[in-house]
Amino acid sequence: MGLERIYHFKLALDEKRRALFPEAIGKEGRAFQAAVGEHIRAVFEPLGGVIQALTVSPSTLKLTWQEDTRQPGVLQKIEALLGGGKPADGMLLLELFLSDEPENPGLLYALGTAYSDQNDMEEAIGLFSRLVEVAPEHVNGRVAMGAALLKTGKIPEGISELQAAVRLDPDNLWAHRTLGAGLMLLNKYTEAAANLRLARQIDPEDQQAWFDYAQAFEGMDAVEQAESAYLKTIEIDEFSEIAEKARRRLEEIRYE
Repeated sequence: MGLERIYHFKLALDEKRRALFPEAIGKEGRAFQAAVGEHIRAVFEPLGGVIQALTVSPSTLKLTWQEDTRQPGVLQKIEALLGGGKPADGMLLLELFLSDEPENPGLLYALGTAYSDQNDMEEAIGLFSRLVEVAPEHVNGRVAMGAALLKTGKIPEGISELQAAVRLDPDNLWAHRTLGAGLMLLNKYTEAAANLRLARQIDPEDQQAWFDYAQAFEGMDAVEQAESAYLKTIEIDEFSEIAEKARRRLEEIRYE
């Protein structure tokens, strides 16, 4: 019949998770239960399948859902929600599926990335930490955690994760580029330039890598190399925001 796997979800409705149910904010008792239940049914409708049981208390949501194996992959549908203007619904689904599969690398990475996109680095780092524990060779997970650590000011920890990612995948553009940016935060411009040079070689048309490469040269007071890299940045896409930043830097360099 197509209906096969049964999931058992359990979600603690703390303050952060309650915010995923905007219709329920400020409601209590049966009104709260009804609002949460209605939201759950609406979120699961695009996934198909059957909700077999749903229980809502002030502190906990419990849900039993049977998947329809005739439908396309669940994770792809959730990612479509995340990128299609409904990030809260996508994150709610990821939270629920992760409660059933707490060590699923794909779910940990997707939810960590969603929290990072929402600038909630504490949640993101927690999820990425779990991810690299269960899947130590998940390169993008290590890069994502390194980037999140850099954003929270934990520079040495972030660089350590990024260096691990580069060792695992020496041809990973994102790893080299983010490591270069992290090294510049410690004024290690020569090391940063080396990683950014590799990023540039991996993808010669990566505009961000060229811009950061120019920044590294500026840090080393290598003005001519910086100017050349900024010009290349502009050449790749003269109408982009990065190109505009490169123009401003060129003007500032020439007037210094």
